[in-house]
Order: sequence, then structure tokens, then C-alpha cells
Amino acid sequence: MMDRSAEVVLQLLRGALNPSWQMALPEGIDWNRALDLSKEQCVCAICLEGIDKLEKGSVPTPQLLQWFGQTELQRGRYQFAWSVACKLDKLWAAEGINATVLKGRAIAQYYDVPHHRYSCDLDVFVGQGWERACELLEGRGVQLGREVYKEVEFTMDDVYVECHRYITPLRGNKQLQAFERYLRSLLDEGQPTFFEETTLVCPPLMFSVMLYVEHALGDLLHGKLLLKHVVDWVVLRRQAVDWEALGTKCKEFRFDRFVALIEALADVVEGKKEYEALPAAYKEVFDEMLQIQEAPEGQRTWFQRRVHLFFDILRSGKKFRRYGYTSMPSFLFHSVWTHFFDREVKWM
Repeated sequence: MMDRSAEVVLQLLRGALNPSWQMALPEGIDWNRALDLSKEQCVCAICLEGIDKLEKGSVPTPQLLQWFGQTELQRGRYQFAWSVACKLDKLWAAEGINATVLKGRAIAQYYDVPHHRYSCDLDVFVGQGWERACELLEGRGVQLGREVYKEVEFTMDDVYVECHRYITPLRGNKQLQAFERYLRSLLDEGQPTFFEETTLVCPPLMFSVMLYVEHALGDLLHGKLLLKHVVDWVVLRRQAVDWEALGTKCKEFRFDRFVALIEALADVVEGKKEYEALPAAYKEVFDEMLQIQEAPEGQRTWFQRRVHLFFDILRSGKKFRRYGYTSMPSFLFHSVWTHFFDREVKWM
């Protein structure tokens, strides 16, 4: 059984995502806890859309003002992060370097209110000219973190940025190497489209959906799946997705068991299915998701993040067996082996 705060958040999300949903809030609501839970799950602004549909006075004024404040803060961060993306675009475009926006705004554009989708950083992919892109950053005095082989990490105007040379953590992983080739083929199809008034590439819908699946699966296996991810799927599955092609590719890359899970969780969040109707294994994921209270990645050093990730994976053996594309021991073995003994990326 979900506690009352979780029921409140779920009802608010349903009200936000379904115009005809009739919200039925439980008695004795702890609005402070409901607000905190919505923030922990990165759905605070979406919940406010649900609050807007309640009768005036349903939420006590102090908590309502905090909800408005958190949402306004998120709007500001969203706009500020995009200003940094535009600054990077101007720096790189001058030398013919195009960056593709990953996740973030690429998914937020499908929301009714894009800035209500929470994002704490900026991810871009530079296929051609990645080394030159890094040189240009260093020439501007930007300090690049190169601890992770697939990207450089840096902070620009207080916005955390990952500039990817590889879209996925593919080193030593044949499954993800094939997936990387597939994602790049999607980017190469047809003429690219760009975000307004920039040369930042807006990836095709299928690219964003498939990358979402791989990334959300990784978050599940690493103990970081949130209601935010489920709401993303609710929004993405409403788009003009080629479901036959999606199903074929998910089976090919062994993502199909995870897609079945996220579909069921999305049905609960959207109000198409009640929590009690979930299979026991899916309930376990849902319950665990609501317990997550993660410190932001930026508050940990690179080493601390890796240690934390290692123990998260060790605790996730059951989830690897049920939803992963490989077993947990195999995943850890290849990760450790490639880190120490096979650091060169071979994937083409």
C-alpha cells in the first residue's frame, strides 16, 4: 500500500496528465511531505498543474506558495540552462561544429509546458569535431573533467554540462556498441532539424524515445529510477511513435522487458491502471522508486560517484535478471575489465 503522500502526488500527476481525471485526495494530507516527495521525484512542477485543477483553498497557502516558488525556480533554471546551450552553440558553430541535444530539452519539447520537466544539467553530443570542441572550450578557460571516457564534464555559468563523444557507455559492451551505431544511423537519416534560432540539432523522435529507454533502464539498474522517468514515458508514448519499429528494436537490443515494466508504471501514473493491479515484481519497483532520496550527482566527487554506483549495481541483481539486457555479474566484470585492461574504445 502507498502512503498518503504518495497517493496525493499520484493524484496530482493524474490530474495534470489527464484533463478529464477527477481527483480524489485522501483524508489527513501532510502537504509538507507531499511537496517534499514531489521534489524528491522531480515532478514538483507537474504536480502544480494538478493543483491548479483543485478547488481554491485545497492546499494550505504556505505549501502552495512553496510549490509556486519551486516551479518558478525550475522555470528560471530551464531558461538559464538553455542560454548556456546557446552560448556553446555560438562557440562551436563558428567552426562548423554541430551539437545534438540529448534528453533534457529534446524530451521537454513534447510536454505541454516544457519548463515543467525537471532537468538539472545539459547533455550534448558532438559526433564530428569533438576534440576541436574541447579545444575551443579550454581556449575560453573552461576546465574540463576527463575522468569519463565517453564525455567531458564541465561547469559553465553554474550549469553542469556533459559533452559526449559517445552517446552510450559502449566500451567493451557489444550490445551498446550495436545500439550506438543504431542511434547514430537515426541522426544521419534525412536533413537535420534545429532548435529555434540555433544550429543545435533536435534529434528525431525515435532517437529520443530509444535513448530514453536505454537511459531509464540504466537508472533502474543503478537504483535511480524516479517518477520523473515514468512521466517522461507517459508524454513520449503520446507522440507519433512507430510502435512496430520500436518493438522490433527493443527486442533486438533486449530492452523489451523494461519497456513492459515502464508501460505498466505509466498506466498507473496516468490513471489507466490502479497500483493494486500491478504484478508483485512491478509493485516492488514502484515502491522502491518512491523511497529514493538521492543527493545530486554534483555534490559528489567522481570517485564517490563511482563507488556509490558500484554498490547500487550490487544491490540490483534481481532487477538485472528481470529487466536487464545482461546479468549483473557479467555487467560488472566487463565494466571492471575494460576500465583496467581494455581502455581503448573499439566499436566501429
